[in-house]
This record gives sequence, C-alpha cells and structure tokens, in this order.
Amino acid sequence: TGPFTVLGQKIVLKSAAYCPPEETSGAHVVYYRSIDASGNVEDTKSISLFHDDESPVSSVKIRWLSLPSGEAGQTFIKDNLTYLGAGAVIELEAKDDVGADTTQYRLDGGAWVNFASGFAITGEGKHVLDYKSKDRLGNEETAKTTQMVVDTTVPASSISVGQPKRDIAGDTAISGKTLLTIAASDTALLSSGVGKIEYRIDNGAMLPYTGQFNLDTGVTDGAHAITYRSVDNVGNTESEKSLQIRLD
Repeated sequence: TGPFTVLGQKIVLKSAAYCPPEETSGAHVVYYRSIDASGNVEDTKSISLFHDDESPVSSVKIRWLSLPSGEAGQTFIKDNLTYLGAGAVIELEAKDDVGADTTQYRLDGGAWVNFASGFAITGEGKHVLDYKSKDRLGNEETAKTTQMVVDTTVPASSISVGQPKRDIAGDTAISGKTLLTIAASDTALLSSGVGKIEYRIDNGAMLPYTGQFNLDTGVTDGAHAITYRSVDNVGNTESEKSLQIRLD
C-alpha cells in the first residue's frame, strides 16, 4: 500500500502494492476478481484510480490596487527584471491534477512562508522571490526563482521657456513663437524609467508631450497656465506642476 487520497468517488494514489509498470500518471481502471479452490469465479469488479507522480506547477501573478493618481499600475520588464510600482500585489497560484496542498515563498533568502493571500514587496530596489508548491500526495515542486525590482519613486519634470521671453511683474511673457520644452528624469535606485510626460493649457485636457510646442494656434493673448507632470513605467505619477505665462 502507499499514500492515497479520495476525491469524490475516485481514489488517487501515489504508489501502491500493485501498479502496472508501464502505466503513466493519469486516470486508469483496474479490473479484479478472485477464484476459489473449486474454480468458482467471482464477478469482475473494477476501481477507478488516478495515478499521480507529477509535481504541481506554480506561477506568479501580479494584480494592482487603485492608485491615488488615477493611473493604472503596471508591470514593466527591463534587463530581464520585473519592475513593480506602488499598489503591486503578488499572488501565487499552483496547478495540479489532484490539487495543490501548500504553496510557499520566501523573500531575499529568508524563511519559507505558507502563501495565504496576496502580499506586497516593500523596500526600494531589487528583491529575489523563491516559490514552490506541494500537492495532496506529497509531490513537491522544485523551487522557482524570479527577481523583482520595487520602484515607488515618482519621476520629476521641469519646463524651460525659449526665446523670445521677458519677465514682467513675476510672470513670464512670451510670444506665440516661443518654444516650451518639458523634460523628466527618474532617479529611483533602480528606476523603471520615464514612461510619459503630459501637459495641459489652462483647464484643457491633458495632452501627451511629444516634443517642443508653442502657443501660436488657438490660444488668445493674456495670462495662461501650463500644467505638466510625468509618469514612470510602473505608474508612479508626479504631482502636477504649473508655469504661469503671459502670451503677447
């Protein structure tokens, strides 16, 4: 005999006193009967078995909590590293024919912990996540490893004003031909990099910044506000900044 479990009406076993040598993991039907010394033959009986010597297969899934900025968090891959931003929750799941019994993980070489629910990896920089599962028959998976980088640092942007321009009473006066340039950098320990820059004029909709622009079309003379921000590749979003200008 050997370890086994019962799933509904099906007996699932890891090993047994009798197991056909050429049978592989999977569903099988064993037929049996007995014959007494007088030759009386019992009606044939059968039993359905599921032979399982395969270990579970675990995988990592990432879900995202809502970010205050309204930006959707996202996974970013760079140099074979998975970058995570604020709001990332790690989920582990295991697939197995007879069902996983336990899934465990450890961070940065620490103690193994039973996975119960999603968890966050904290601490800016690179982390090593090991994980493995064991099924209900004791088949244990070889531990897997993935490297992740936590980046919760928001990028920083700045705007520069070309010529012609003049400072008048604390405002920057420009013409419709003056070029405005927005630049951004991401200074995290291991940064995911700047994903996008956005800007708007007065109360208009945010526009994607694709390069230098001016206000020679559709903007009237007078005071205006140029609002801008940057977002990195994992959704960390800079607080909006604003430049007051006077168009003449």
